[in-house]
Amino acid sequence: MFIEREVSLWRRLVGAVSRIYRPELILQYTITAAAQFKGCTRQRIFQLIKDGRLQAEKIDGIWLVPETALNNITPSDKRGGRPSRIK
Repeated sequence: MFIEREVSLWRRLVGAVSRIYRPELILQYTITAAAQFKGCTRQRIFQLIKDGRLQAEKIDGIWLVPETALNNITPSDKRGGRPSRIK
C-alpha cells in the first residue's frame, strides 16, 4: 500500500517537475520516506523543518526534502522529545 501511494505521488510530481524544471527536484524525498531513510519519525522531520535545520519545499501540497539536506542531519538532530531529567 505504501509503495503504490509513493509511486502515485511521484507521478504527480513528475508533472510539476516538467512544468518547472529544477535539477534539485530529482533527488528528493517525501516526509514519510525521509523519516524512514533517516530512522526517525515524521513529526521529527517536520520539527527540523520548522526549526530551520532541514531544508524542504512544498510543491502541490507535498513536502519534499532534498537528499543533500538529509545527509546533513546529525545523530543529535534525529533525537527529539523532552530533555532527560538530571538527578
